[in-house]
Amino acid sequence: MVDRSVINVMIYLVCAFLGGLVGYKMRIPAGTIIFSLLAVASAKLLMGDGGQVPGYLNFLSQCLIGLIIGLQFNQNVLKEVSGLWVYMVLSVVILMIVGLIYAIILAKMDCLSLPTAYLATSPGALSAMVFMSVDQGTNIPLVAIFHLTRIFLILLAGPFVLKIIEYLSA
Repeated sequence: MVDRSVINVMIYLVCAFLGGLVGYKMRIPAGTIIFSLLAVASAKLLMGDGGQVPGYLNFLSQCLIGLIIGLQFNQNVLKEVSGLWVYMVLSVVILMIVGLIYAIILAKMDCLSLPTAYLATSPGALSAMVFMSVDQGTNIPLVAIFHLTRIFLILLAGPFVLKIIEYLSA
């Protein structure tokens, strides 16, 4: 007889694939990961507690994301960023400080634990922050929801902001 957790993982994989396919076909920026996440979260809520992701899937997905990002690097990218290091580091430091201040406020208000609040308010890609949340043992769904909200709001506001920038720079 097949273990119930294996069946759950198979159901979640199908949901992830179908959700990701919908997001991909809709041509929404980050739609693949967003719709995949929403499909799996919906399935889990409908099915009840379906267990946790097996460690090997977490490991495999991190390796695949590392592969995808690593393949984007080339000599041209390194040349483009060579003169921008100071600005990149300054940007990250400012975002980290703002995120840390906000995380401290959330923790002081007893909204979230400080580690969860820090990961939820830190700059970073949804997948990277969620993987870090998994590794650190913080509240993974809350970290994911914070970053999903950020992504949705940026995707909604982005076109308007770009139009304003185009208008002001013309």
